[in-house]
Amino acid sequence: MNKKSKFVYNLKVFLVLAMMLSIWGWYGHSNVDAADKAITAAIDDKKIAFSTPPYQKAGTTLVPFRAIFEALDLKVGWNAEKQQVTGTSDTLNVTLTINSKNAYVNGEKVVLAQAPVVVNGATMVPLRFVAEASGGLVYWDGKKQHIDIVFNEALKVFKAAYYNDSAALKHWLENGYTVDEMYNGSTPLLYAAMGNAWDTVNLLLKQEANPDVKSPTNWTPLLWAAYHQNDDMIKRLLEYGATEKFVTDSSTNDLKLAQTRLANYLNNGSSKLDNKKTYNDSYFVVPFGSSRATVKSKISTTLVEDKPELITYNKAFINGDIGLQFYEFKNGKLASVLHRADYELNDATSAMEEFLSQMERIEKVYGVEMKYQEAYTSSSIKSLYEAAYSNDLTDRYAHAIRQGDLQLQSAYYGEDHKLGITLGFDKKYSTYMLAVLYLPN
Repeated sequence: MNKKSKFVYNLKVFLVLAMMLSIWGWYGHSNVDAADKAITAAIDDKKIAFSTPPYQKAGTTLVPFRAIFEALDLKVGWNAEKQQVTGTSDTLNVTLTINSKNAYVNGEKVVLAQAPVVVNGATMVPLRFVAEASGGLVYWDGKKQHIDIVFNEALKVFKAAYYNDSAALKHWLENGYTVDEMYNGSTPLLYAAMGNAWDTVNLLLKQEANPDVKSPTNWTPLLWAAYHQNDDMIKRLLEYGATEKFVTDSSTNDLKLAQTRLANYLNNGSSKLDNKKTYNDSYFVVPFGSSRATVKSKISTTLVEDKPELITYNKAFINGDIGLQFYEFKNGKLASVLHRADYELNDATSAMEEFLSQMERIEKVYGVEMKYQEAYTSSSIKSLYEAAYSNDLTDRYAHAIRQGDLQLQSAYYGEDHKLGITLGFDKKYSTYMLAVLYLPN
């Protein structure tokens, strides 16, 4: 078969596989939105337990008054006649009235953005007002739906760095604290990069913070910048001499994702997976294999055909030279990646071994456990094959797949992408067909 007809045929296979995996339920899988997450709060990194879930009203977070008062070491008071709650200490007296925006701090009136209310028997009060009245520094993390209340002065340095509060960070650096302070084994620069905080990262770098610092869990500023896909921050860290690009222990999925994105930046100039790039003889295939190994030894690829909507390469995997890689683009963004490999009629064992090998690869890279499922055309067909090949699973699979009565399938749902593996049979060319499909969320 000539190159052109092979390309057209494989494109048709690509569309069939995409449709099949869509039916399989891929496109129905979604992550939980931030708005669906429960709101949490902590004082100096110690989580507060709430009996009634906090909620937001017009930008104000309301929480059960007893939980927040007790967490702040305030003595709780209740005046049923006046419908008032109080929190007191040796130096503080906070008074709030249900359904009233007028509150009092040591006798001085303060007008609240939202009045305290009763919800399911619990009196809910504005958290920020109570925390700040007690002398705490309050930060809101919208992505995590989390509120940080900080009293520990040393911790304020790290929280200011994380929340991009450059004015506060500058104040602390001018009043006795340095860029080399440590908290939980991390420096302010690590916290700033972890928070994707551009202003405080720049401030700390200008103050000669070490760009190669590494946390006890193997995170570096570069890896945090890559995790957030902040190419400007990666570039700035490299300009300031960051060299600690990769670590030997990628113990979490997030860390592996960060290393993959950093490798993509170093190979292609962007950590983002959805940008169409200039295609050279070397191209980094993001979803597959070890990003650390890929940077040291780029994939050798050959461009088969280049169209606005589809790019085709051979030699898709860093440890193999079989098959083709299809890159599909929609509106200039990467919509999917398909790897297809074919095995001869008498090579069913190799096809099944490669199917399991790809499962193991994804398990290793993403730190997950994958299982495959048998997709027989019917339960009766399955029973027939089980009876006919009861003692040899490999032989059973080989015959069932070859007859089109079975496909082996496995899937992994990542934070920002999905991976699916199928093993079937191509009757037109009498070959076992292995397909690995990558879809960004």
